[in-house]
Amino acid sequence: MNTPELLDELRLRGIEVRLSGDALRLIAEPGQLTADLQNRVRTHKAAIVEALQRSRDAQAHPAIVPLQASGARAPVFGVAGHNGDIFCYRALAAHLGNEQPLYGLQPPGLDGAQKPLESVEQLAGYFADQVISFQASGPFVVAGYCAGGTVAWELVRQLRARNRKVENLFMIGAPHPCSFGGWRESAALVLHRARGAARQMARIIREPALVSVHLQRLRKLARQSLAANAALDSEYAALRFRVEEKTLAAVRSYRPAFQDVSLTVFSPCPGWVRSLDAAWKWLHLTPRSQVLEGPVGSNGDVMLLEPIVVQTAAQVRRRLDQINAGLAESI
Repeated sequence: MNTPELLDELRLRGIEVRLSGDALRLIAEPGQLTADLQNRVRTHKAAIVEALQRSRDAQAHPAIVPLQASGARAPVFGVAGHNGDIFCYRALAAHLGNEQPLYGLQPPGLDGAQKPLESVEQLAGYFADQVISFQASGPFVVAGYCAGGTVAWELVRQLRARNRKVENLFMIGAPHPCSFGGWRESAALVLHRARGAARQMARIIREPALVSVHLQRLRKLARQSLAANAALDSEYAALRFRVEEKTLAAVRSYRPAFQDVSLTVFSPCPGWVRSLDAAWKWLHLTPRSQVLEGPVGSNGDVMLLEPIVVQTAAQVRRRLDQINAGLAESI
């Protein structure tokens, strides 16, 4: 019997399990807590304590999702993109290894229990409260992917305003907020699609046999599109769409201010920083910044996905190694 099954059995018997530090307290009606059950609880005590601690942490810090909780290095708190999907960091966490803690920061609104927040300042404040409660003192690293980079910028500002030690901010394929509205957003979308179409046409010209493959792919995409539209009827898809809508509106109206933080911009490919995503504007908002570039042909949509994430993780790991080495020297 595993730990979840044992906890279920205790609940069915009406036995309340309480956690007091690292000790367990069992409250039961006479005759319910048999000698066999007590022995099994003792055998699984460590696992039960860990499960209860995780449950307690999840209730106290609903925004903080541990993607990789072990390790003694300075933890990374990652803000997701506009859709709030913190699992965009899952592959990155796996490639960073077991010594590097990485926690995703999930916005309210995806569970239906809370409404989405409507400004970058509110989102950052929500995250800051829980990060401070979860990790009372630094140092730690804040990261932001795509639109989450804007929220991460404000999160660092608020944490530093509360005297928390946050010296390092990672922007991972994070456009400047000015690119999320008006002609820049439209132009970037048109350019992205035009480049994709041009690359595909060039391949077809070089390899005529790809024509039938391409037609099959188009039919498959059409079927997937129909399935995706049908999925919009689900409750979760509706909640996620609402979060996306509110987050993008918040990012469009946000104006980042100058702050003295060590900024690392992880560019998906060479030249991206100077593209219509306007990531170069981040570099002018702090006196300490650097750009680390990914492979040719990559883009923000795939830099955290296999196989490109291997190279992204290598860049992130090198930067984290530098940060942790500096921390060790300062102790």
